[in-house]
Amino acid sequence: MKHQSEHPAQDSDETGTPNSEEMAPTALVCPRRKKNEGVEDGEEPVILTRELLESYFNCSLAAVSKELGICPTSIKKACRKLGIAKWPF
Repeated sequence: MKHQSEHPAQDSDETGTPNSEEMAPTALVCPRRKKNEGVEDGEEPVILTRELLESYFNCSLAAVSKELGICPTSIKKACRKLGIAKWPF
């Protein structure tokens, strides 16, 4: 008889090891509001993965920054964390 856990099923194999999707390196970037913007509950953090950033490699860093809503410096830091030495465009 299998032991049933009290916790809901999680994305893992039978050994309890997380799936490869969970182990993919990510960078969490929390956008800051600008001084001239009103007070809001705060924006959701942006989760960047190497695959997501690679999909933007054909665009300039400024264009990607504008589309994702985070500053270029944050994208560069995330790139370094994910093993991307330099923005290729």
